[in-house]
Parts: sequence; structure tokens; C-alpha cells
Amino acid sequence: MRSGGGKHDVIWHSVKLDPRERALDHADPPFLAPTETYLAKGATALLALEGKRELLHAAAYGYASSYTSGVMETGLTLCVEGIERLVEAFEQSRGLTRETVEKKRWNSLGKAARKLATPLAETPTERQAIERALSMVPTMTLIERITRMVAAIRPAWRTLASELLERAPAMIKMRNDIVHGRMVEDINALRIELMRAQVLFERIWLAQLKCGDFRGSGWPLLAIRNHDADVNARAEPGGSS
Repeated sequence: MRSGGGKHDVIWHSVKLDPRERALDHADPPFLAPTETYLAKGATALLALEGKRELLHAAAYGYASSYTSGVMETGLTLCVEGIERLVEAFEQSRGLTRETVEKKRWNSLGKAARKLATPLAETPTERQAIERALSMVPTMTLIERITRMVAAIRPAWRTLASELLERAPAMIKMRNDIVHGRMVEDINALRIELMRAQVLFERIWLAQLKCGDFRGSGWPLLAIRNHDADVNARAEPGGSS
């Protein structure tokens, strides 16, 4: 429609405004399991974890956010943090700690070790490094903690999670590289490690909720297995680099 009584005409356009919708690439994670069974069994299991609901919420939020993030580096970081929160909830519910040596015992061991190692230092910086290293109680790595959690899963549900753990150190290293600002050059490897984190979270989450018999994500698992097979083939003598 055209209007205007002066030197300039004004043109009006009719525009239809649709309500905002989530983009297809930000869709919710696919959930193909029997929902009623999952909710019934999961709700029962969650009753025993009532005191850990904040950790479980943080874990689930990190996993779900890994699907909605538009940047794969961020998605991987979020999902690994979700796994870490889930492991923490498991440890607290079982009365487990991260320490590999009991704290009181380490106090005496560390003191004796410092007494032997400190005279070997040639500079104040070396001396401080020795003091700092031997003052902290040794703790389990994240991979070791995840492995301990997987070992507690019912044997029939453990196979897939154990398979994913075989190359999970690469997943953790990539997350650490991202956190410390190092560039991830292999975009395909980044995609695979993001999927590995998501599928691993699904398996230990479902096991924690007594639903480990539910089938997992088929296509991501196939992509992960193909990638790992290629990596193993290149690592063999005579394999292409």
C-alpha cells in the first residue's frame, strides 16, 4: 500500500509474524526407548538418589546442552562435565572418594618423601615444585573414576560402556586441550569424541537409573566404531598414516 501527501511516498508492507520455533539443528536429543518403562524404573531409582538431585540435574543439563550448542568444542566440554557430575553423584551415593591413598597415611608418606627429595633440588623453584607435588594427596584421574563406576554396573549392561572407555582418554585429552585454549585441528576427531561422550553418558546414566537394558544410539555408535577401527589400523605396523 502506498501513501503520502508530501515529497516522499511511504510504502507499507504486510508481514506475517510466526511464533518462534527451535531450529532443527537444535532439536532435543532423540529418545527412542519405551518412555513409560523408563519413567517408572527411573523414578524408583531416583528416590534412592534424592540427596544428589543437584548433581544429577547438573549432569543431565550438561548432556542435553551438548546437543544444543552450536560449537562442537563447547558441546564436548559440556558433555564431559556432565559425565563428571554423574560420576560424582555415584561416588557420593556409594561413600567413595577420589584419593588413591588415605589422607592420614599420605601425610606421613609425603613428609618422608619430601625429606628425601628436597635436598636434591638445585633451585628454589625446584624445591617449591617438590613441596607442592608431595603435599597433595594423590587422586584418581577422571578416566579411573569413570572406569570404577562402569565396573559397578550390572555385567550385562557393562559391555558397551567398557568398549567406549577404551579410547576415552583421547576424549578427555581433547576436552582438556579445549579448556586450556589449544586448537583442535582434526574436526572429524572432534565430532567423534563429542559423540563418544554423549553415548558414554547415556549408558552410565541409564545404568544408574536401572534402565541399562534399553538400546543405545545406533548411528553414533557405528560412527565411533568405524573411527576407532581406522585409528587402530593406522597404528599397526605397515598401516597408513
